[in-house]
Amino acid sequence: MIRPDGSVIHVNEAINLTFDKNGSPVSAFGTAHDITDIVSYETRLVHQNALLEEAQKIAHIGFWKMEAETGELEWSDEVFRILGAAPGDFEPSYEDFLKFVYPEDRDMLAHLFSESVKTGSEYRCRHRIHRVDGSVLWVNEIAHHEFGQDGRVVRSIGTIHDINQIVEKEQDLERVRDQLESVISKAPDIIYRSTCDEERHLEYINDAVRQISGYVPGDFLWEKGRSLN
Repeated sequence: MIRPDGSVIHVNEAINLTFDKNGSPVSAFGTAHDITDIVSYETRLVHQNALLEEAQKIAHIGFWKMEAETGELEWSDEVFRILGAAPGDFEPSYEDFLKFVYPEDRDMLAHLFSESVKTGSEYRCRHRIHRVDGSVLWVNEIAHHEFGQDGRVVRSIGTIHDINQIVEKEQDLERVRDQLESVISKAPDIIYRSTCDEERHLEYINDAVRQISGYVPGDFLWEKGRSLN
């Protein structure tokens, strides 16, 4: 409705008609309820949901919620996209999601989730999934549980984050580190790394120390398990 001052309000009308014996309307009784505040709230909510959806797409983070009693699961459109599916392609369920999880990771994921429910702790799991097109993707899941007055889990709420690029960078760095250590370990001169405090703890020393001093690298290292033997 347009008010005399030019402002616009939203109303909800309910009308009850009275009919004569021929079925023709003879009178009407109705109400008009100002719902401007409700419409304004709904508009803001739609806008916020749109912003949240856009943020999830940019960050590649999906949201999910599962009811403990019924097993009913719902998730955001970004979860579908992470799985390589279109939003709404299928009805979300925990069983179907497990089918996407890399076979070697399923038992680990199920165990961690079960233990977090028992202990009430936060659930964290980095694992692989098989996408719809068959490609493999690394994701990181974080969730927490809501408990009822009886101490039992009511629902679980969490996120699933596409970390494939992060894992690929980590793997690249690991390969470079391994190659570098391989070269250093075979160098004829002693190469080492130590702390700069008064103790001067050795954190790394290459295998050349064996040929030059007669000692093995493990004899010098401050942290056990760092020997290159």
